[in-house]
Amino acid sequence: MNMNIQRLNSDTITNLIPGLARLLQDAVGDGASIGFLPPLSSEEAVHYWQDVAASLQGSHRILLVALVDAEVVGTVQLDMAGMQVTAPKCAN
Repeated sequence: MNMNIQRLNSDTITNLIPGLARLLQDAVGDGASIGFLPPLSSEEAVHYWQDVAASLQGSHRILLVALVDAEVVGTVQLDMAGMQVTAPKCAN
């Protein structure tokens, strides 16, 4: 088994959308609580990943994908904070 983890962008995600959609459908079908209700159609899953692809054009989202023998087996999305976070001010 040869696992490869890649960071995808709005161009490199395109060829992997079918595999990402299948992974999403499998997760939802197995009861994962990730914002979708089963059964998740192929069209809904593909649409979700197309939206993710569009969001990768900006700099606020990072998408990592795990591949085993070129098959999608996992994914992680990181959304960057949209505003600067400062330390809380303490009253003396």
